[in-house]
Amino acid sequence: FPALRKFIKKEPRLITAAEYHQMAGRAGRPQFDDRGLAITLAPEDIVSDLKKELKDARKQGPDQETKIKKAVYNRARGDAQRKGEVIWTPEVHAELVKGEPAELRSKTKITAEQVLAIGLPDLAETTLGTEAEQRMAAAERSLPPSMRLDIVTVIDNLLLEDRLKKELHKTLAQLVANMRAVGVLDEHGKQIAGQMIRELMGMDGLFIYYVLFNHQLEYVELRALVEYLIDHDIIQRQIDRKDEDAKREWQRTWLREQRDAGAQVSWDDAMAAWEKANPRELTRVEIIHSELAAKIPHPELHGGKKAKNVWATLEDSGLGFLEFVEKHHLEHEEGNLFSYLVRVMNFARKLGEASKLTEFEDMAERVQRILASVDVRLVDDSKWA
Repeated sequence: FPALRKFIKKEPRLITAAEYHQMAGRAGRPQFDDRGLAITLAPEDIVSDLKKELKDARKQGPDQETKIKKAVYNRARGDAQRKGEVIWTPEVHAELVKGEPAELRSKTKITAEQVLAIGLPDLAETTLGTEAEQRMAAAERSLPPSMRLDIVTVIDNLLLEDRLKKELHKTLAQLVANMRAVGVLDEHGKQIAGQMIRELMGMDGLFIYYVLFNHQLEYVELRALVEYLIDHDIIQRQIDRKDEDAKREWQRTWLREQRDAGAQVSWDDAMAAWEKANPRELTRVEIIHSELAAKIPHPELHGGKKAKNVWATLEDSGLGFLEFVEKHHLEHEEGNLFSYLVRVMNFARKLGEASKLTEFEDMAERVQRILASVDVRLVDDSKWA
């Protein structure tokens, strides 16, 4: 920390004891370090003035030093009060040192995809099984929470606020309802399909299962599925920039013509007119996504996806990595393009392992060949697993 003050939305406040302890800790770990060293200095301009006055005071005798220190301190304190600044005193500083540490809270964000991947097959409700199954369930319940790794226990023991735990339990119940609607769980809560979902950690496993189980896709559609799942649209926005410029120019022209004719129209009207005049045809993957959304009670858990065709454009063009960068003026986005293609490769490989579809593995190898031309580490793909 550069100071014992923090500014939140331009409002100053003193740091808390927990923040001070973090500053003083050996590795700066909040709530973990119980001892450490922090050096607190007065503002540089005040120290400079004090040194100057003390230097002059030495000529008058040693008894002046205490008076000068007190005078400089009182003057600085008075200036701070007039300016309305937050000030701290030796007493406040002592409270920071001796203050109780804050309660340990995790900032981990748990997504619906993670709950789904961790939870299966534990998402099912408890059902009456065989006598042996009941004995095993009873034995598991007798274990301490740290050894019971079912999803409900995992959520209950996260270092999160109760409100966030309740939200995760709500997500859990919503996922169960969605899986029943799709046929992954039966009416008793037992998993009867979708074994691949658990293998798709970090991906929307339920959506992927629905697509691959209910539809026969060609390679270009499987390719579109992979890009649809990736939450990374920086490169797509760069490639679409020319189309966006043309779109805005069309909207400006339409707006000008309408206003010249006396119509009371806004920019929103111009955007609506563009959409009507230039309807975008949905990809098959988007259509299937809409189909799934209509079947499940909580489609919001599977939203947030956008159609992208970065890899498709690169593959169909026959260009290499650097040639593609030059054609689409991506010189300042090479790193983002590389990262995006690595994700395409990894997603395709993971989908291939889960679904046993060779098209995904072929896709991963094609992406890898492109990337290996600019980074020899990609020759050994185990570095990117």
